Amino acid sequence: MSAKCHNCGETLKPGMPACNTCGTPVKNATPAPAYKTPVPPPAPPPPPTPPRSPLQPTPPPAPPPTPPPPKNPSYKTPVKPQGLPLSRPAGKAEYKSEATARILALIGIIGIAGLGHMYLGLKNKGVSILSATLVVGVIGVIMASILPPVGIVLVLAALGIFLYQLFDVRTQCQKYNDSIVRTGKPPW
Repeated sequence: MSAKCHNCGETLKPGMPACNTCGTPVKNATPAPAYKTPVPPPAPPPPPTPPRSPLQPTPPPAPPPTPPPPKNPSYKTPVKPQGLPLSRPAGKAEYKSEATARILALIGIIGIAGLGHMYLGLKNKGVSILSATLVVGVIGVIMASILPPVGIVLVLAALGIFLYQLFDVRTQCQKYNDSIVRTGKPPW
Protein backbone atom coordinates (compact mmCIF):
# COMPACT_ATOMS: atom_id res chain seq x y z
CA MET A 1 0.00 0.00 0.00
CA SER A 2 1.62 3.19 -1.15
CA ALA A 3 0.65 6.68 -0.07
CA LYS A 4 0.29 9.77 -2.26
CA CYS A 5 1.58 13.28 -1.53
CA HIS A 6 -1.41 15.49 -0.59
CA ASN A 7 0.30 18.51 -2.27
CA CYS A 8 1.46 17.19 -5.69
CA GLY A 9 0.00 13.68 -5.85
CA GLU A 10 3.35 11.91 -6.26
CA THR A 11 3.39 8.28 -5.17
CA LEU A 12 5.44 7.95 -1.99
CA LYS A 13 7.38 4.94 -0.90
CA PRO A 14 6.69 3.63 2.58
CA GLY A 15 8.83 5.19 5.30
CA MET A 16 9.54 8.44 3.39
CA PRO A 17 9.25 11.49 5.67
CA ALA A 18 8.83 13.97 2.76
CA CYS A 19 7.92 14.02 -0.91
CA ASN A 20 10.87 13.73 -3.29
CA THR A 21 9.24 16.09 -5.82
CA CYS A 22 7.86 19.01 -3.77
CA GLY A 23 9.46 18.36 -0.35
CA THR A 24 6.14 18.49 1.55
CA PRO A 25 6.29 16.53 4.81
CA VAL A 26 4.20 13.40 4.75
CA LYS A 27 1.53 13.14 7.43
CA ASN A 28 1.42 9.93 9.40
CA ALA A 29 4.74 8.84 7.87
CA THR A 30 6.52 6.09 9.62
CA PRO A 31 10.16 6.93 10.18
CA ALA A 32 12.71 4.95 8.25
CA PRO A 33 14.46 2.32 10.25
CA ALA A 34 17.71 3.63 11.73
CA TYR A 35 20.86 2.14 10.30
CA LYS A 36 22.95 0.46 12.93
CA THR A 37 26.67 0.27 12.44
CA PRO A 38 28.03 -3.17 13.05
CA VAL A 39 29.99 -3.46 16.27
CA PRO A 40 33.24 -5.34 15.92
CA PRO A 41 33.70 -8.27 18.25
CA PRO A 42 35.74 -7.50 21.36
CA ALA A 43 39.49 -8.06 21.12
CA PRO A 44 40.77 -11.19 22.80
CA PRO A 45 42.38 -10.55 26.19
CA PRO A 46 46.20 -10.37 26.22
CA PRO A 47 47.95 -13.58 27.14
CA PRO A 48 48.75 -13.82 30.82
CA THR A 49 52.32 -12.98 31.78
CA PRO A 50 54.21 -15.94 33.15
CA PRO A 51 55.08 -15.69 36.82
CA ARG A 52 58.57 -14.30 37.44
CA SER A 53 61.17 -16.39 39.11
CA PRO A 54 62.70 -14.85 42.24
CA LEU A 55 66.14 -15.44 40.67
CA GLN A 56 65.23 -13.52 37.54
CA PRO A 57 66.51 -9.90 37.69
CA THR A 58 64.07 -7.08 37.29
CA PRO A 59 64.36 -5.27 33.98
CA PRO A 60 66.00 -1.84 34.19
CA PRO A 61 63.72 1.18 33.93
CA ALA A 62 63.50 2.91 30.58
CA PRO A 63 65.88 5.88 30.27
CA PRO A 64 64.28 9.31 30.37
CA PRO A 65 63.73 10.91 26.98
CA THR A 66 66.45 13.29 25.86
CA PRO A 67 65.40 16.92 25.68
CA PRO A 68 65.20 18.45 22.21
CA PRO A 69 68.05 20.73 21.13
CA PRO A 70 67.63 24.46 21.73
CA LYS A 71 65.46 26.27 19.21
CA ASN A 72 67.69 29.38 19.15
CA PRO A 73 68.48 30.01 15.44
CA SER A 74 71.73 31.81 16.28
CA TYR A 75 73.00 28.78 18.26
CA LYS A 76 75.36 26.58 16.29
CA THR A 77 76.56 23.23 17.55
CA PRO A 78 80.37 23.20 17.77
CA VAL A 79 81.96 20.94 15.19
CA LYS A 80 84.60 18.58 16.54
CA PRO A 81 87.58 18.26 14.18
CA GLN A 82 88.37 14.70 13.19
CA GLY A 83 90.89 13.12 15.55
CA LEU A 84 91.39 16.21 17.73
CA PRO A 85 89.75 16.84 21.09
CA LEU A 86 88.01 20.17 21.56
CA SER A 87 89.86 20.67 24.83
CA ARG A 88 92.46 18.79 26.84
CA PRO A 89 91.95 18.44 30.58
CA ALA A 90 94.51 20.51 32.48
CA GLY A 91 97.23 18.54 34.26
CA LYS A 92 96.43 15.25 32.54
CA ALA A 93 99.40 14.43 30.31
CA GLU A 94 99.68 10.93 28.89
CA TYR A 95 102.62 8.59 28.83
CA LYS A 96 104.45 8.20 25.55
CA SER A 97 105.05 4.66 24.36
CA GLU A 98 108.73 3.80 24.10
CA ALA A 99 107.96 1.15 21.48
CA THR A 100 106.11 3.65 19.29
CA ALA A 101 108.96 6.16 19.60
CA ARG A 102 111.50 3.51 18.58
CA ILE A 103 109.42 2.29 15.64
CA LEU A 104 109.08 5.86 14.41
CA ALA A 105 112.85 6.32 14.82
CA LEU A 106 113.45 3.13 12.80
CA ILE A 107 111.38 4.55 9.95
CA GLY A 108 114.29 6.98 9.60
CA ILE A 109 116.18 4.28 7.69
CA ILE A 110 114.10 5.23 4.63
CA GLY A 111 115.13 8.86 4.96
CA ILE A 112 112.63 10.26 7.48
CA ALA A 113 114.82 10.33 10.62
CA GLY A 114 113.57 12.36 13.58
CA LEU A 115 109.96 11.13 13.65
CA GLY A 116 110.45 9.59 17.11
CA HIS A 117 111.53 12.95 18.52
CA MET A 118 108.58 14.68 16.88
CA TYR A 119 106.27 12.09 18.48
CA LEU A 120 107.73 12.97 21.90
CA GLY A 121 107.04 16.67 21.32
CA LEU A 122 110.63 17.61 20.46
CA LYS A 123 109.67 19.03 17.09
CA ASN A 124 112.73 21.29 16.65
CA LYS A 125 115.12 18.46 17.45
CA GLY A 126 113.22 16.09 15.15
CA VAL A 127 113.31 18.54 12.24
CA SER A 128 117.03 19.18 12.86
CA ILE A 129 117.78 15.45 12.77
CA LEU A 130 115.63 15.03 9.65
CA SER A 131 117.31 17.86 7.75
CA ALA A 132 120.85 16.89 8.87
CA THR A 133 120.35 13.27 7.82
CA LEU A 134 118.91 14.25 4.45
CA VAL A 135 121.52 16.90 3.64
CA VAL A 136 124.54 14.83 4.72
CA GLY A 137 123.13 11.67 3.10
CA VAL A 138 122.30 13.28 -0.26
CA ILE A 139 125.62 15.12 -0.45
CA GLY A 140 127.39 11.87 0.51
CA VAL A 141 125.70 9.92 -2.29
CA ILE A 142 126.54 12.64 -4.83
CA MET A 143 130.12 12.86 -3.60
CA ALA A 144 130.48 9.08 -3.73
CA SER A 145 130.26 9.28 -7.52
CA ILE A 146 132.77 12.17 -7.74
CA LEU A 147 135.17 11.50 -4.85
CA PRO A 148 134.41 8.06 -3.41
CA PRO A 149 136.36 8.43 -0.12
CA VAL A 150 134.61 11.72 0.77
CA GLY A 151 131.22 10.32 -0.26
CA ILE A 152 131.68 7.23 1.90
CA VAL A 153 132.62 9.37 4.91
CA LEU A 154 129.50 11.53 4.44
CA VAL A 155 127.23 8.50 4.03
CA LEU A 156 128.73 7.03 7.23
CA ALA A 157 128.12 10.38 8.96
CA ALA A 158 124.45 10.22 7.91
CA LEU A 159 124.31 6.65 9.28
CA GLY A 160 125.85 7.93 12.54
CA ILE A 161 123.15 10.61 12.85
CA PHE A 162 120.52 7.93 12.26
CA LEU A 163 122.00 5.66 14.97
CA TYR A 164 122.29 8.60 17.39
CA GLN A 165 118.60 9.48 17.02
CA LEU A 166 117.66 5.81 17.37
CA PHE A 167 119.24 5.61 20.84
CA ASP A 168 118.45 9.19 21.89
CA VAL A 169 114.72 8.72 21.33
CA ARG A 170 114.68 6.01 24.04
CA THR A 171 116.43 8.31 26.52
CA GLN A 172 114.11 11.22 25.72
CA CYS A 173 111.04 8.97 26.09
CA GLN A 174 112.22 7.88 29.55
CA LYS A 175 112.77 11.54 30.55
CA TYR A 176 109.28 12.40 29.31
CA ASN A 177 107.57 9.59 31.21
CA ASP A 178 109.61 10.26 34.41
CA SER A 179 108.49 13.89 34.29
CA ILE A 180 104.86 12.77 33.92
CA VAL A 181 105.23 10.57 37.03
CA ARG A 182 106.94 13.25 39.12
CA THR A 183 105.07 16.43 38.12
CA GLY A 184 102.11 15.31 36.01
CA LYS A 185 103.31 17.56 33.18
CA PRO A 186 105.52 16.99 30.15
CA PRO A 187 109.10 18.26 30.58
CA TRP A 188 109.03 20.43 27.45
